[in-house]
Amino acid sequence: MKKCPDRAIELFIKQIKVYDKKIEIYLNYSINQPHVNEQTSKKQFTETHITQRTFKGGTTKTYVKTYDVYVVI
Repeated sequence: MKKCPDRAIELFIKQIKVYDKKIEIYLNYSINQPHVNEQTSKKQFTETHITQRTFKGGTTKTYVKTYDVYVVI
């Protein structure tokens, strides 16, 4: 891990799904347990992304997008 920290993302994150109002981060996780098909999902935080765009003539439009971020194990 110390030699190649960028690889940690590949090791710990299985998949990321982005929806209109939420993001799901699927983790590679096991602690000596038999394979279980049931997944656990927990909301971790809410993220707000703000973008501003300026058009010809000086008009500025602000877009606000809010996502609930879940971790799925």
